[in-house]
Amino acid sequence: MPAIFIGIILFIAAILALYRGEELLADIVNLFDYLFGGLVDFLEHYYRALYNFIADNPWKLLIAGLIAVFGTLWIVRRQSSSRYPNSNFSTRVNRKRMAIILAILIGWLGAHRFYLRQAGYGVLYLVCTIIFAPFTVIISLIDAFRFGLMSEVEFDKKYPAH
Repeated sequence: MPAIFIGIILFIAAILALYRGEELLADIVNLFDYLFGGLVDFLEHYYRALYNFIADNPWKLLIAGLIAVFGTLWIVRRQSSSRYPNSNFSTRVNRKRMAIILAILIGWLGAHRFYLRQAGYGVLYLVCTIIFAPFTVIISLIDAFRFGLMSEVEFDKKYPAH
């Protein structure tokens, strides 16, 4: 009895293949266009929007770049002063307070995660910002709130200064 069902299934498959065989390649091409065409359109739209933003706002980009450079230098100096207390930068920074400030101001860029030496999470924040920025802003504010509720000991235990 099962051999009969196998024969019937093969017969139906052969009829469908002969009936649809001429259109199969066109259907496969249409399937790939359906699956990946939206991605190509999205990337093209994103590139065009990015290009227009750069062309329309060169001064804002220059100012943002300067803020990023000087902010990075400032953070690195602060971190080096906390790692090497007897160096030229003798003031020890409160890491928890700095993480909260970074999370509130530029947390959507993952700055607080990079500051806490969690580069993977920092990159994840950047990717989430590209995809849907309001979500990342909310998550960074939640991080700031969580950091604020932690004690200094708990914060230092969870995010060691290496």
